[in-house]
Amino acid sequence: MAPIALLALLGGCRVIDAPDNLEELMVFAFDGFEDERVMRASVDELLPLVDENLAELEDGYLIDQLTVEDLASIGVEVESTENITGAMGRVPYRHGVDDVMQVVTAENKDEIMDHIEAFEVVDQTDRECFFAHTCATYTQEVRETARVAILGASERHYTHTARWIDHPELGPIAAIRALSPEPIEFTSGLARVDQQYGLAFVVPEGDAAVRIEAFWVDAVALGIQLPDGFAVNTAVNQMANTAEMIDAILDGD
Repeated sequence: MAPIALLALLGGCRVIDAPDNLEELMVFAFDGFEDERVMRASVDELLPLVDENLAELEDGYLIDQLTVEDLASIGVEVESTENITGAMGRVPYRHGVDDVMQVVTAENKDEIMDHIEAFEVVDQTDRECFFAHTCATYTQEVRETARVAILGASERHYTHTARWIDHPELGPIAAIRALSPEPIEFTSGLARVDQQYGLAFVVPEGDAAVRIEAFWVDAVALGIQLPDGFAVNTAVNQMANTAEMIDAILDGD
């Protein structure tokens, strides 16, 4: 028996075997977000896979859908995920992980982001402890009103949790899982989002960071289910716009 396998057996530790492809890996990490070992194994597989698929990730990369069972396993009950599109992308930041995460988890987004009209943190855990790196996770439950060009304003109730993943070479990596199972209506009546979920990794890159994000969206426009390609391109463009906005906030613009 190999030494590593023997040590795992003697220690009663379960070896985490993460998928070796992006399509399955992001679902695996989404499901196992609360398990530190799953997230470490996921990062070990994720980073080389992203490097191998940089060109595809720039335009959006289709991944496996979430299932009803996936969501039920983390306490989210929905009737169907049949119309969810799963995809992922990669965008750069000009600032480091901790600075980016300060904005991602900000409690006053309606004051620092022009498109957010109202932002209420309904409940949260200890944010100060999280940024001192003495707590592994931080969770916000949020009610938000945001405005989108053409579509108008929308109200959204969601929960997102951030966690630290210690990497032996890169240092702390941040992961964020967002859950928004309730329908989102826009004031224009042109579109709605029946449910959406996300999983992002903010990874150090030199003095800055990159965001590797998977998103699962069930969206309808003008009564028609959005084609996968359109939904993916829209989401990846939104990722890039959000990254630029966060950098601008940190620049003091």
